[in-house]
Amino acid sequence: MPIDNEEPTQCECGSCSWTTEDEDNLIWVDDRLLCEDCRAYCNNCEEYTWNDNTHYVEGVGDYCESCWENDTIYCERCNSSYPDSES
Repeated sequence: MPIDNEEPTQCECGSCSWTTEDEDNLIWVDDRLLCEDCRAYCNNCEEYTWNDNTHYVEGVGDYCESCWENDTIYCERCNSSYPDSES
């Protein structure tokens, strides 16, 4: 709660410059605060990542780049990614 006559602190997304007074609306990803529109949650490693750094895995959801490369199989015929059952 701000002290009387104290300006509220503005927090800014490190990607799109969206601002908020509530830092809880931003999450640290790779040493930058990111808003909900600029971040994504990896359903494999359960970490947040950059929104433009995700891939959809059929039946599971979003994977970060690292998990997608290491823990999925890509089917060229159907153009989809699936979890690697050996991972």
